[in-house]
Amino acid sequence: MNRPLRIVYLMPPKYAAMAEVYAKEAGVQTSAVVVESSEDLCRAIAQGCDLLLAFCTGVIVDANTLSRPELWAFNVHGASPEFPGRDPHHFAHYHRARTYGATLHFMTAKVDAGPIVDVETRP
Repeated sequence: MNRPLRIVYLMPPKYAAMAEVYAKEAGVQTSAVVVESSEDLCRAIAQGCDLLLAFCTGVIVDANTLSRPELWAFNVHGASPEFPGRDPHHFAHYHRARTYGATLHFMTAKVDAGPIVDVETRP
């Protein structure tokens, strides 16, 4: 790619800053925007975006945004796949999970239902 990867981070700024550090360590040049609301997300996507990366957000991304052919949209879900949705740590504790982790998946109109890319778990 001859130009920086245009990323929209849909997450709190402190996590976006960490993601930018990892991208730079991996040699990925980025042009990044951090958003935390639906309105800011729509504006950022309209200005051009290659990658949408969501983490630790309550914003539901609409189907029209996710259907853009040029956009790769991923969510880092702060739990393993058996605990989808909001506040999964509560359900993991309630069900006495022996392992817990994080899931990277494609975003779809249905929350936490996209194809899984990778899962990392720990005891």
